[in-house]
Amino acid sequence: MSYHIQDVLKSVQEAAPAPHTTTDDIIARARRSRTRRTAATVAGSAVAGIAAVTVAVSAAATSGASSSGFGAAGQPSGSAPAQPAVSAPAPQVSAPAPLPVKRIDFVTTLTGYRTGAYHAGPPGLVTAGFQELPVYRDGETWPGDDGVKYPLATGTITAYRAKLYKPESFAFDESATQKPGKRYPITVEGRPGFGIDLTYISPADGTKKWVKTALAWEYADNAWATFVPRDGQGAVSRADALKIAGGLTLGAKREVKAPYRFGYLPEGWQVVGAEQTDADTSNRVSTVYLHQGPMADPVTRVDELPPRTIKIEVSKGKLKNASLAGKDGVHCYTARANCVIVRGDHLIDVVDLDGALGNAQVEQLTRGLQPADPAAQGTWVKIDK
Repeated sequence: MSYHIQDVLKSVQEAAPAPHTTTDDIIARARRSRTRRTAATVAGSAVAGIAAVTVAVSAAATSGASSSGFGAAGQPSGSAPAQPAVSAPAPQVSAPAPLPVKRIDFVTTLTGYRTGAYHAGPPGLVTAGFQELPVYRDGETWPGDDGVKYPLATGTITAYRAKLYKPESFAFDESATQKPGKRYPITVEGRPGFGIDLTYISPADGTKKWVKTALAWEYADNAWATFVPRDGQGAVSRADALKIAGGLTLGAKREVKAPYRFGYLPEGWQVVGAEQTDADTSNRVSTVYLHQGPMADPVTRVDELPPRTIKIEVSKGKLKNASLAGKDGVHCYTARANCVIVRGDHLIDVVDLDGALGNAQVEQLTRGLQPADPAAQGTWVKIDK
């Protein structure tokens, strides 16, 4: 996935960002989206990157916006069109069948571990098809909105459910800043796999290059995992990548929870992905993805903007929109389908990523949320939709 910094900056200038969003956030999200993509979903990455920048931008907010601010666009004006000269009975159209809702238990069996200068975990995103484990390298950090420096993931392990991942799909696209090498065989703890050495090139200075190794291996019978490094500066050697992969273990089940209950969901919509993050790892402590019906392919990246998706993110930090400071409650954006709930120094951000649901129902969904204390993860509840 590639993007031009001029386009990113231009998009930010065209509309005011949501309260916790900065230009750095947008660029970082575009990079994370590229880095966390696995080989099973490399197709269509350019579209996903454009969408990732688009959804991060929103218009100025109005506190407690009412439904009067959500007028339907594109409605015809003037008198009704003339009736046809010969009328005919309207065709009988059956109402569409309601979309199925597939029950998903959001549990992870991945456990944290350390190997050399790297440590993995706590677990990250969980879906019906895979679970993630971020990998960090000592000393690498990023600044959160709350002024705290958090560990910066140097890569991500994605462990797929049995019989879902196709190892022949392990491949990477080539771009001006990414040059994949040829795939070669490896073994991880005696199990077969593949490696690819990725050469990353600095977009500012083409003479600066870093080689990072990506891996795919069978971590259990008929179950595959991948390790995909982040595309920032700093090498990840083949030896280090193999040590990181070799530490992957499964443990007791841990349920992923959220700091709210759902009071309302549109018919046929359901949770398809959830992440609960320790407060000392990130200021973005919870992310939940809603989709209209279950994902057709369970290995689809729910965090790379598949169509008809809603993202709910809970974060802590200084509000970039100063007008909302101290104003607890629901605030909606009339220019796009996006509402936020301010709760002290936490923000619950609800955004319709592609406008499939619309302003009115996004507001209804947001107002129906029944929040727990975002700062006390012990009070969080099981994801029940």
